[in-house]
Amino acid sequence: MTETKPPPVLGRSLPLSAHMIGPIARATEEGKTRAEAAAAADAPLQALTRWLGAGRRLRDSNTDPDSLRSQDWLVCAC
Repeated sequence: MTETKPPPVLGRSLPLSAHMIGPIARATEEGKTRAEAAAAADAPLQALTRWLGAGRRLRDSNTDPDSLRSQDWLVCAC
């Protein structure tokens, strides 16, 4: 009989919070990789990648970020 593994449990998207931005920015300024920047903020690389994508889409949409509530785009589970 073959043993099958259960599917991985997927959690909720990690929201970007204000206290994470500083460590990510510092790591980026120091020339660290994305993985290192994510680790500096105690966040998974996948979350940082989602946040960057959400920021690019916001920038490209010509939407004024000040017109949005922070959770409208920072929590983007794109």
